[in-house]
Parts: sequence; structure tokens; C-alpha cells
Amino acid sequence: MVYFSVSAFASYYCMHFEMLAEYTIYRYKENSITPFFINYICILSLTTLLSDFRTNNLINNKIQSIVKNNTVRNLELVIIIVNTIYIIMMYLYSQILLDIGFKEVYDMTHEDRVVFTFSNSILNVLFYRSKDIIQFVYPFFLLFQFAKLSFGIEKKKTLILIFAFILPELTRNMLLSNRGGIVFMLMNFMFFISLFWGKFDKYVRKTFIRIGVVILSLSIFYFYMISLSRSEDDVDRAIDNYIIGYFGQTYCNLGWKVWDVNGNFIGGERKFPELFKLLGLYKAPNENGLLDINYYYQNTSGFPIILFKSFWGDLYCEFGLYLSLLFVLAYRYLIVFMKNVLKDSFLLLVIFYMHFSLLTFGLFDAKLDETFLMRLIIVFITCYFFSNISTKNGKTA
Repeated sequence: MVYFSVSAFASYYCMHFEMLAEYTIYRYKENSITPFFINYICILSLTTLLSDFRTNNLINNKIQSIVKNNTVRNLELVIIIVNTIYIIMMYLYSQILLDIGFKEVYDMTHEDRVVFTFSNSILNVLFYRSKDIIQFVYPFFLLFQFAKLSFGIEKKKTLILIFAFILPELTRNMLLSNRGGIVFMLMNFMFFISLFWGKFDKYVRKTFIRIGVVILSLSIFYFYMISLSRSEDDVDRAIDNYIIGYFGQTYCNLGWKVWDVNGNFIGGERKFPELFKLLGLYKAPNENGLLDINYYYQNTSGFPIILFKSFWGDLYCEFGLYLSLLFVLAYRYLIVFMKNVLKDSFLLLVIFYMHFSLLTFGLFDAKLDETFLMRLIIVFITCYFFSNISTKNGKTA
């Protein structure tokens, strides 16, 4: 909740000191506390799920035999090979982007202009397929590596694998001028560190602190440079105002540009486009890029789709007041169901990782769409499958 409180303070700071010119017209307009209260309750109801499990019950001596299992070690080797391919491809990929500039890359990605492809089709397949695989196995791989560290298994090798695994994604977010991606990735990485920190020895803790300081410093530097690049078109606005405004605009939008709008609710088409296409109800233009599609929904609904709106604010634009609350409640019960099915399985932590990553992005918008839900269900089935295999072998994974 501290994470969301920082954004709320940034919003107040922006308004009080008139750091965001577009909101100064609302300064003396009375604002309802209702949308902020609803968003707080929604976030609180989902955040409490993270306190409903005890790490010590999931990380026990039985896990030590799992991480040493030959099948697991073979899978680990395959993932390492795929990650090595991804690192090589990311290096080649970086050569395309370095000469473009942060602002230009950001504009291109948001306009869906195809600029990030290799001339060789094989290289394209290697890059995008290795990226997809690594992004899927990311929580599984890190979970087992941190488990190995907690038992003191191959400490130096495991530390190298962990940082080698997060390096490509961190690099990709930096190259794509994705400030949010940098913040969310670091926070999601901290999820694992916070779970296992009490089980690390002094050597592992010191290593994480030292390397963490380097990565954090580098990330802050890139965050600043990206903000500086994007603020070049707004010379009258100080860079610190631009950065604070980045975190502070969410609640300004929720209070004045979402709640006060008498718009037309989208009805789920934006969150579940493939389902609507299957039912023959999809109305948005298929051939346009993501930015154009969002502008389409913004123009037809009257809501600021392209702006940060908070977790519940984004769902409110989609479903309205009552259906958005039911949607949040249904998702909460889905997580509770998965928790009850996996029970004391070590792999339950992967589900909680995905839930945590959803909440971290919830500072800006709700990524609670068909892509996230399908991935969550696939991950759950994978966890259930491996948990059953381990249980039949007399172990608890």
C-alpha cells in the first residue's frame, strides 16, 4: 500500500504546486472521494491475498530434493540454453535501437511502427520465440534458483544465472524507453528477494546488495535519461516535474477525467478482443495499431483510454461501477480457488508472483485482460500438473 500512497502523494504534489498544467483548470473544482475510496478498497482486497500464505510452509526441506532432481536439472539446462540465445539476440537487437534515440523508439512502439525486425527471418524467429519462452518460464526459473540459494546449493553459479536471466529483460525495457517496464521489473524481482531474504546467508545477502546497488543506479540513470529525452518537446517543464508528474497523473485522471465523465462504458471489448471477435461483436478497427485502437475507444466512449487511470479506474471505463466491482471480486475468488487447489505446493508462489505483478502495474492501469487471465490459467495448470507428479513421487513441489 506504500507503493500506491507514493503515487497519491505525487498527485497531491502535482496539483498543489501546479506541476501538471493540464490539471490546473480543475484546481478549485470540488472532487468526490468516492472513486479513490473504491480504488483503495479494490487494491486492499487483492493485496490482502498476499498475506494469506506463509513462505516457511512452502519453502521446506522437501524442496531441496526437488531442486536436485535430475529432470529439473535437465529442464534448467534447456532454459539456460534458450536464455543464452535470447541474450545473443538481444545484443543484435540493441544494435538496431541504439542509434534511434529514446523518444523516437518510444514513439515508434506506441504507434506500432514495425522497426524492430531483423532482415533474416530465422533471426526473427529465434528472437521472438526465445523471448516468449523466457517470459513464460521467468517466475518458475527464478523461483527454483532462489530456492537453491536458500539451501546454499551452488551459490556462485546460481547468482550468475539469476542476474543473467534478468539482464535481457532489463536491457529490452531500457532500449524500448519503457520507464514503467524498468520500475515493474525491479519491483517484481524484489518479490522473490523478499520471500527468501531470511533464508540467505551473509555472502548471498552482500552479493545481492552490491549488485542491486549497481542495477538500481543504472536503472535510475536510464529512467532520468528517458524522461529527459521525452521532455525535450516541453522545454518550459523541469525534468523533476516531468518525473513526479509521471507518477502523479494517475489519481488526477481518476478524479477529474474518469469519474466526472458521463461516457459510454466499453463493455469488455477492449479487455477481451478475441472473445468479441469469436462472437462476432468486435467493432474496433482490426488493421490499425494499438494506439489507434485506444484512440478509437477513447473517441467512442468519452473516457481517457490512453491515460493512466488507476487499477479500478481502468475497469470502470470498461464495465461501469457495479460490473467492475463484480469483475474484481470474481478475480479475487479465482486466486483463492487456485490457492486452495495448490494448497501447500511450492509452485503456489508462481501464482502469487503473477498476482503481485498485476498489482504493481495497478498503480497505473489494470492489466486484468484476456492475455493475463489466459497466461494465469496456463501457469496454474502447469503448477497443478507438476505438483501432482511430485506428490505421486512422495514429494511436495
